[in-house]
Amino acid sequence: MSELRSISRISNRRSLTALVLCILIIIVVFIGVVIKLTAPITATDPDEGMRAFRYFTVLSNIVMGFCAAMCIPFAIDGRRYGNYHLPRWAVYTLYTGVTGVAVTFVTAVCFLGPVGGYDWIMFRRANLYLHTISPILSLILFLFVNDDHTIRLPWSLVSILPMHVYGKVYYVEVFSIGAAAGGWRDHYRFGEYLEPYQAALAFLALGLIVSNVIRVIHNLRHKARKKLFERYYTESELFACEDVLEAVRVLASIDRESDRDGELIVPRRAIRVLKRRYDSSLSIRDLCKAYCDCYLEKEQ
Repeated sequence: MSELRSISRISNRRSLTALVLCILIIIVVFIGVVIKLTAPITATDPDEGMRAFRYFTVLSNIVMGFCAAMCIPFAIDGRRYGNYHLPRWAVYTLYTGVTGVAVTFVTAVCFLGPVGGYDWIMFRRANLYLHTISPILSLILFLFVNDDHTIRLPWSLVSILPMHVYGKVYYVEVFSIGAAAGGWRDHYRFGEYLEPYQAALAFLALGLIVSNVIRVIHNLRHKARKKLFERYYTESELFACEDVLEAVRVLASIDRESDRDGELIVPRRAIRVLKRRYDSSLSIRDLCKAYCDCYLEKEQ
C-alpha cells in the first residue's frame, strides 16, 4: 500500500509543481511584455511599444505563455484525482513553445550577451523576464515535470516552424526591404557579422540543435519515469494475485478507498502494465470494464 501511496504522492507533487510553474511563467511573460509595450521609444531603443512584436523574444514568450495556460487544467485535474498526465498533443505543443524560448535564451547567452553586455541583455528591464526567467522556468517545466511521452525525431522539425516563419519575415523586412524603405532595422545585428543567407541558415541550425538537445533530455527523463512507474506494478506484492483480473480488482479497490467523489478515472497505463505482468490474453477493454465494475460496486 505504501508503494501506491508513493506513486500518488509523486503525481500530486508533479501536478502541484506544474501548476505553480505554469502560473509563474504566465505572470513573468505578462510582466515582460507589458514592460516592452509601455517602454518609451528612444534613439537607443527604437523598437519598443507596439514595435516590440517585431522581436522573436516577445513572440516566443507569448506562445510559451499560452502553452503554460494550456497545461493548467491538466495540473488541476491531477491535484483533484491524483493522476497527473498530459496527453501527447499537449506535450508536443509544449515542446514547440519551450523550443522557442530556449532559442531566445541560448541566443542571449551565446551571441547577444557578449556583444551587448550580459548585464543589459540578461538582467535589465524586460530582458530579465523574457531572456532569463521565463526560459529557465519553461525548461524546468518541460524537462523535469511534464516529461510525459517520447518525442519523435521528426517533431523537432515541426517545433521550429514558428522560427522558420519568423525567420522568413525577418529576412524580408530587414534584408529585402530594409529600414530605410520602411522595413525593420536589424535589431539582432545579424548583418554585422554574417551574410543574409548565412544568418538565415545559422538561425535555423541553432533551432534544430536546441530542439534536439531538449528532445533527448526530455526522452531520457521520460524513460526513467516510465521505468519507475512500471516497476511499481510489476514488482509490488500488492498485485501478486492468481490472475490479472484479481490484480485489476485490487487496484480498483485501492483507488476506491481514496475516491474524492469526483469523476471516475480509469488508470489504463497501470492496467496495461498489469496485463503484461500476467501475460494475459484479455483485452485492455475487458480489463478496464472489470476495473469499473469493481470500483462501482458500492454505487449499486
